[in-house]
Amino acid sequence: MPTKIEWATESWNVVTGCSKISSGCQNCFAERMSKRLAGRCGYPAENPFAVTLHPERLDEPLMNKQLIAALLVAAALSWAGYDMQDRQAELEQRLIQVQQERDQLAWQMAGLEAQIREIQESNEMTIAVTTDLDERLARAERK
Repeated sequence: MPTKIEWATESWNVVTGCSKISSGCQNCFAERMSKRLAGRCGYPAENPFAVTLHPERLDEPLMNKQLIAALLVAAALSWAGYDMQDRQAELEQRLIQVQQERDQLAWQMAGLEAQIREIQESNEMTIAVTTDLDERLARAERK
């Protein structure tokens, strides 16, 4: 089902509602919203926050080929004993290394750019000195 969640393109809620289990549940935003939207937006008119199984939604992932592929990959990796948390830690470590390499390259580029500017400035000075010498030689020859 399409969603407005910024980091997702789909959401799949086969079970909706909740049971109050702690004192924090007294200020539940989701319950207030379900009561506000009772009878609309998929909320039942009576007891909109009751734990409800929606069997008609069980087939929804079967319509999404990308989700099926992701689930199959996750299942295969799990069966093979591949720990996704370990892989995430490896990827995070590699990301840190790549960022450090990028920073190091940025410093090297800044150093090279400074050297290029120095060479350009010294070449401009050489050209100015050479031009001045040429003018002096030309004047000396005229005398």
